[in-house]
Amino acid sequence: MADVYGPEITYTDGDATIEEDPYFAYGGSIGLEDDAVVTLNDCVIEGGFAHHGGGLYAEHATLHVTDSNFVDNAAVFGGAVYYVDTEATVDKTRFSENGPSQLDVYSVLAEDFITVDIDTLQGGALAAFDANSVLTDIVVVQNGSAQSGGGIFVSGSDKTTIKNGLFAGNGAVRDGGALSVNWYSNMYIQNCTIADNDVLGTASGTSLGGGIFAGYQSYVDVNDCILWGNSATTGLEIAITSGFEFDQAPSNVKISYTDVDNYPNANAIYVESPSSLDVGNGVFKSDPKFVKLPGSALDDIASDYYLDQLTSPCIDIGSDNSITLNLFEYTTSIDGIQDKSVVDLGYHYQRKTPKVFCSYVELAKPANGRIDLADWAEFASWWLAGSCSEGDEIFGGNNWSGGGELNFHSYNAHVDLNLFVGCWLAIYMG
Repeated sequence: MADVYGPEITYTDGDATIEEDPYFAYGGSIGLEDDAVVTLNDCVIEGGFAHHGGGLYAEHATLHVTDSNFVDNAAVFGGAVYYVDTEATVDKTRFSENGPSQLDVYSVLAEDFITVDIDTLQGGALAAFDANSVLTDIVVVQNGSAQSGGGIFVSGSDKTTIKNGLFAGNGAVRDGGALSVNWYSNMYIQNCTIADNDVLGTASGTSLGGGIFAGYQSYVDVNDCILWGNSATTGLEIAITSGFEFDQAPSNVKISYTDVDNYPNANAIYVESPSSLDVGNGVFKSDPKFVKLPGSALDDIASDYYLDQLTSPCIDIGSDNSITLNLFEYTTSIDGIQDKSVVDLGYHYQRKTPKVFCSYVELAKPANGRIDLADWAEFASWWLAGSCSEGDEIFGGNNWSGGGELNFHSYNAHVDLNLFVGCWLAIYMG
């Protein structure tokens, strides 16, 4: 827990010096270590401050966070969350307005409140060191760092996986407006929208990677993403650097099926030799046609990144099927329409009333809540049917082969059979 009385104060010639004590330093609201296993579900962590982890600190632990919010926390390292040597999963969680802050804290020695400036140096929302992380369905907006990683900062040889994330309106001073990946780190980024983040630049003019910074022998794999409107002097969207002149540590970024603003302009993705960039299939530049959710608050920027379903070039052009990528029950549409067939690029919003997948496998009517022989007979009647399409016969379709085309790909075959078998004899609700 946080030290509610703040840091210790030492006075020298009338000037106050803040001494870092362990209670103030680690975990402004929650701290865990030494094989602790902690689960946070449906929590709000707000207004915490510390040296490491304004909201939460974890070391040598296991951490699970679900359906939670980290708001207005401040720390030098990890504005909201800091963890080291930790196995972490974070799911359906929002980080907003975490990072540098000026706080009034009470000093026992001074017997009064004093003003403390906390300049977040690494990871406005989250900083992770030598940790294995899986972050899914996360929203990281309007966080900041006075140095690296306005949204997230990672360092160390372990692996970070980010699936379905929105990074918008974050800012850093030196590198990585949204993400800063350092020192042998491996990061895998799938279906993320990284937009309108900024690297302001240091006094010496260093400004690297408006969206993503990769440095010091790190590796980043970007797939099915949108990088748009990010800003930095060097590497508007991505900067890949090689360390120091006489101690080089080249990094590598691989990117596929991604809409990149200013690409192929050399400064869209900056590569410092001998670092490298591997460009796979499906990398292009075209306005993604973002639209804001009607009725959402003007200052809620997290609602600004839906895709116009009629004009966006990012619809149905991803690397795989939405079912395979577990985005079938999500949407990029302000109307909440499911992402069917080939996955859309970028972040997918949660639909308000998702259905249990096996409910789609119940093909026989009337439904009885169980996947049985009647459903198998209906599925088999469409086996290897081609020209499967949406809509009923009135509109020239066949309701995806009577529902048997389970991955909405126009051909009822082995992938659909595997999906059906996965639900065989299942009893579902919803």
